[in-house]
Amino acid sequence: MKLLQIIPSLEIGGAQRLLSNLIPEFIKDNEVEILVFQKTGSDIEKEIEKLGVKINSLEVGLHSIKAIKGIRKYLKRFDLAHIHLFPANYFTVIANLGINKPLLFTEHSTHNKRRNYKILKLPEKIVYSGMKKVACISLETENNLRKWISETDREHTLVIHNGIDLQKFEKASSFKSEDFFGKKGKPVLMVSRFTHSKDHDTLIRALRHVKDNNVFIVFAGDGSLLQEKKQLVKNLGLEERVIFLGARADIPQIIKSSLIGVQSSHWEGFGLTAIEMMAGGIPVIVNDTDGLKQVTGDGALVFKTGDEKQLAGLIEKLIEDADLYKEMQLKGKKRSGLFSIKETARKYLDLYQKLISG
Repeated sequence: MKLLQIIPSLEIGGAQRLLSNLIPEFIKDNEVEILVFQKTGSDIEKEIEKLGVKINSLEVGLHSIKAIKGIRKYLKRFDLAHIHLFPANYFTVIANLGINKPLLFTEHSTHNKRRNYKILKLPEKIVYSGMKKVACISLETENNLRKWISETDREHTLVIHNGIDLQKFEKASSFKSEDFFGKKGKPVLMVSRFTHSKDHDTLIRALRHVKDNNVFIVFAGDGSLLQEKKQLVKNLGLEERVIFLGARADIPQIIKSSLIGVQSSHWEGFGLTAIEMMAGGIPVIVNDTDGLKQVTGDGALVFKTGDEKQLAGLIEKLIEDADLYKEMQLKGKKRSGLFSIKETARKYLDLYQKLISG
């Protein structure tokens, strides 16, 4: 099969990491290329290019309608286009008019800002109807999407869970905190882009309630709200207890070198990072938003969204209770085993075949 993956950019994020994990499985028996609006020089781009996969750039702005003409040119060369994220879905549906290549869209989140505006409901429904299939990364994601666009065709959507390369996280090297983070103590890790969907604030504020001064927070990721969160840390006088790593390519090693993992989100499609942390063998704490608590199941401890004191209490409990710490390590590792990237890739490849042939 000749497969085109279309995504606005390959900056570090959940959808981008999923795609980079899938590519090694896709290229075994297929011709695969990626189309982005602009290259960013990210580590994900470098990883994919090392595999010999061509990343084509339209060299247009994220919301430029010039993308339509460029996408149209590429669609003609491939058997199927698999689209990720807005606005690539809008532009590709328009570009495909008259070409009629099978389009697959992956819905990566349970919510987005467009759903706050009822006036966008009709154009959203038109765009989604332009896809031959819509794959949702969790049942919650599918239910929320179907409710938003008043979907009546049960055959139009399906659930394909995200997956990870389990061995990459299980076999990663671990390092002493002082050697890896430059700070001796007990690192609590959150890996997320600094965007409106993520709730870094609650973890930052929770640190004030953690009595053990050896506990410090490690944030891995970048994004538009990074400076705002750094200012919050400064305002709370926590600069000595919070480390901002920025975007990193060595996430498995960062996880292995941390004591506890936290994932806190305002909305979340799947919670890929939580699964990665569980696979890496550290106990995980998540908030009770859809897409996190359902995916992690009994493999993670759960706190009420925004409850900084409850989160602080769970962090302290894991540190103080060695039996609970070990129990959550084992439960998390077992739960992560359900989300192998090989199984995710198999489901996508089977779906590609059906869409192309039918």
